[in-house]
Amino acid sequence: MLSRRILCFLLLLNGWLPSGAQDTAKINFYYRELKENITDSLRITDLCNLAWEHAKANADSGFHYAEVALAYAQKVKDLNGEAFAHQLIGVCYEGRNNVAKAAESYLRSISISEKTGNKKRLSDCYGNLGNLYFAMNKIPEARAYAEKTLKVKQEIGQVVGIVICYANLGDIMASLKKPDSALYYYGLSVKLSEEIDHRMCIAYSCRGMGKIYKERQEFSKALENLNKALLISEKDGDMQETASAYMEIGSVLCEMKKYSEAIANLEKAYTICTERKLADRKTAACRELASAYEASGDHKNALRVYKEYKQLQDSVFSKQNFEQIGKMQADFANQKKEQERQLEERQKEFERKEAENRRRILSGVFIAIAVLVIGFAFWRARARKKANEKLSAAYALVEEKNKDITDSINYARRIQEAILPSQDLIRQLFPKSFVLFRPRDVVSGDFYWFSEKNGKKLVAAVDCTGHGVPGAFMSMIGNAFLDEIVDEKGITRPDLILSELRHQVIRALKQTGALQENKDGMDIAVLSFDEKTRVVEFAGANNPLWLVRNNELIQVDPDKRHIGYFKGLGLPFNLHKIELRKGDALYIFTDGYADQFGGPKGKKFKYRQLKERLISLGEMPMEEQHEALAATFSIWKGNLEQVDDVLVIGIKV
Repeated sequence: MLSRRILCFLLLLNGWLPSGAQDTAKINFYYRELKENITDSLRITDLCNLAWEHAKANADSGFHYAEVALAYAQKVKDLNGEAFAHQLIGVCYEGRNNVAKAAESYLRSISISEKTGNKKRLSDCYGNLGNLYFAMNKIPEARAYAEKTLKVKQEIGQVVGIVICYANLGDIMASLKKPDSALYYYGLSVKLSEEIDHRMCIAYSCRGMGKIYKERQEFSKALENLNKALLISEKDGDMQETASAYMEIGSVLCEMKKYSEAIANLEKAYTICTERKLADRKTAACRELASAYEASGDHKNALRVYKEYKQLQDSVFSKQNFEQIGKMQADFANQKKEQERQLEERQKEFERKEAENRRRILSGVFIAIAVLVIGFAFWRARARKKANEKLSAAYALVEEKNKDITDSINYARRIQEAILPSQDLIRQLFPKSFVLFRPRDVVSGDFYWFSEKNGKKLVAAVDCTGHGVPGAFMSMIGNAFLDEIVDEKGITRPDLILSELRHQVIRALKQTGALQENKDGMDIAVLSFDEKTRVVEFAGANNPLWLVRNNELIQVDPDKRHIGYFKGLGLPFNLHKIELRKGDALYIFTDGYADQFGGPKGKKFKYRQLKERLISLGEMPMEEQHEALAATFSIWKGNLEQVDDVLVIGIKV
């Protein structure tokens, strides 16, 4: 079984839940997907995910899947898959307490990731090595890798990884007896965690700060942080951390000589440990509780709890096992020294090869630069002579090509306008509605779509990757797919529409999740109205639904993933059903309106102002709302350039 610290670190980095146990639903999903006709890249990813899920409970079981993933990745020459497999093999070795082998696997993953430029994998393995050194109490080395991890996480903008690095650096500084630095990093972790609502990291860092403030005798600050950690752990149902928080609070209250409150908290910790069968924590709770009773003068209860503490201790360390344990400790100490020696040798060898590669690369670069400089000088002398002769002809050719391109783009605009729903169709389906549509360029990457099928009226607001000509190509693909999904296949449920649309886009763009391939796709909000039941169904990919009712705005959140390849997982989209009331106004949109720079300080308009504007327009007819929103946008933009395509759709019931 992996240790809780290692487990939480990996879980948080990879977006998995910190349960410490196998997720049966995920395991079944990966098994099913492996039976399908999927790409090599996705097959390797599924095998690695299975390795991780099994490794949570049993390192040996996870090891099997990681080795299969590695062999398959090497067979198909998938370097990213190979790096992922090496990392998970390292995790399994760590679960077996084989530190040297774990480090070797992480270093192999790092070497491959540096070649492929996969900074996420690189930073994850730096983090693995940092935690490995921390577990071995090699704190300076742990600090060096934690700082390397943080640097790369900041470069790639992986916010959750940055949060964890701050928390880890807090632990490291606390171990180095640098409380001010530890508080600084824990504080950064809490601040950033609150911004992204990462509750587990908030609780973890608050507990870290609570311990430091307790050591510094700043008890009020200690209790403030520990109570915050307790509140989060209790609310999230993490009873192991809840018990730890109660024990820490009880310990602080003992220091403050508030014995009755201390005993109350420690008894809660004891009860949780008993109910949840947390043997190691129950032993600690009994020790703390006995001390609290003794300090309060309640010698009878102190003796009772102390006896239980000794029984618990004896059940773990019985006399007949002392000799065996001593032998195991001696063997482990020898093994640990040998592993540390091997780890240092591999680290030195890795650094030596890195230095050698750098020297080789620098030599090649210097030679290449010299050749280029000489060649460039020769070429420039010849080119200058011919340049003036060609300049006039080139200018005329550019002018001609520019006219051809402009004519082509204008023709593309006419095609796009012909594809978009007519105003007659929109008024027929939704008499009380408007569409505010302002492309940034001649053609647009945003588009709106209306349809009617099987008694349902459907509308979508779509934001394709890019704008201008590239965005327009994507919008035509998206429009054609929506027509096929609804009009030909008869699918009218928004969540199913999005799932099918994702499938069509991935297939059309030949996306496999490979590092260098295109990441094109679209964000979308889809509504399906049933006038008989007066119910609207909604599903969204990154784009929400806003409902204005009785001068209040209600946001229905979308799924946080786009239409296109997303981590290789075919996760379903969520369906939301809303019973409509008379006077309700519904709005779907793309991000162009809120992202527009302007106003007196040249800042973004932002969603907060857009919400306030829509609430203020709630009672106005939809045509007047359209005019008001258009005027607001123009006034805000002023003389600045429009930064993106703009699309807002409003429908009143």
